[in-house]
Amino acid sequence: LLINRTYGQNIEEEWQDIVDVVDKTLDSRRMGTELRLVSNNRLWNKTNRTTLGYQFEYEDYNETRQFSQYFPAAAKRGMIFKDAESSRTFNSLYLQDELELSDTLTATAGLRYDHVAIDLENLLDPTGSRDSDFSQFSPKAGLAWNLTPDLSLFVNLGTGFKAPVGAQIATNPDIEPEEAINYELGVKTSLFDRAYLQVSLYRTDLDSQLVMVPDEGGEGTFHFENAGESRMQGVEVEADIDLAYGFSLIGSYTYNESYYVDFVDYAMDYSDNDLPWQPKHKTALELRYAHDSGFGCSLISRWVGTQWLDNENSYEQDAYNLVDAKLKYSRGIFEGSLTLRNLFDTDYVAAGENWGGGDIYLTPGDPLTMYGEITLHF
Repeated sequence: LLINRTYGQNIEEEWQDIVDVVDKTLDSRRMGTELRLVSNNRLWNKTNRTTLGYQFEYEDYNETRQFSQYFPAAAKRGMIFKDAESSRTFNSLYLQDELELSDTLTATAGLRYDHVAIDLENLLDPTGSRDSDFSQFSPKAGLAWNLTPDLSLFVNLGTGFKAPVGAQIATNPDIEPEEAINYELGVKTSLFDRAYLQVSLYRTDLDSQLVMVPDEGGEGTFHFENAGESRMQGVEVEADIDLAYGFSLIGSYTYNESYYVDFVDYAMDYSDNDLPWQPKHKTALELRYAHDSGFGCSLISRWVGTQWLDNENSYEQDAYNLVDAKLKYSRGIFEGSLTLRNLFDTDYVAAGENWGGGDIYLTPGDPLTMYGEITLHF
């Protein structure tokens, strides 16, 4: 079975006097494709499933920012402080194998190689332009044990890799990729062949996490650097209920504890502080309809709880709820979908920047947005 997924995105934004202090223009494009070859075979006379995949993605952007006429420091009003063009080329090759060791035990092993190339052109300061390359192998392994036909346990161990983007490299040429080790233990069960439930405990240990901090002694400037160590752990609950007549209800809940284990910056010790932009509680609820003709639709509600906006845990973002709608059609090798995100155009905060001086400058989340996706299964 050969599966191909191709996608693209184009964003043009112009924010005037955003939160009264910054004018911003952004033009970005992203495109990519993913190929997966899935083979069901026999290995050592046992049932085996092998997946070989390749993913390519290219992204470029041009961003300009300047302090508006309302910026607190009068001397900086009207000054352009960011004007940069950047491109990112991402290539990934991965292999995964699932082997049924017995009627009740299945082992999974995988290996992924990622390579990221970034070309940054700083139009304000050419000495800040640079090319950067990052690459890493990431292994993973897991076991699944079927206790009964309706109950199974699973355990997974894996590693992760996240390269910095051009905007982060522009502020710190010595910044390194973020690395993670992931642990997961869980249980899956089905009830009366109409309901499915999964509960899992997880923990992620991060090394050199990419974080943003204000420059020492200055207002209006900041940089990215690698935090020492941080951790995310919690529980995830997922449920899927077949309601009848093609309708189903899918829900999830996540409780997440995330904090710095060891991070000191400019004599500020953030150790034991919660990570910014990591809500403790998240829920999602989806009402889905699927017809035998291949047509389907969904209505999705996504609730995000309160979260800290800065490393000091001094600014808290209120909880918010977003609603999405999705249309889907599949026939033969073709699968297409059209999604409306943030259907009711809800105002919410997507990011925050601590530039020092006692203020955090906020970036609004995406308004009502439409995007499409096409997938071909060969």
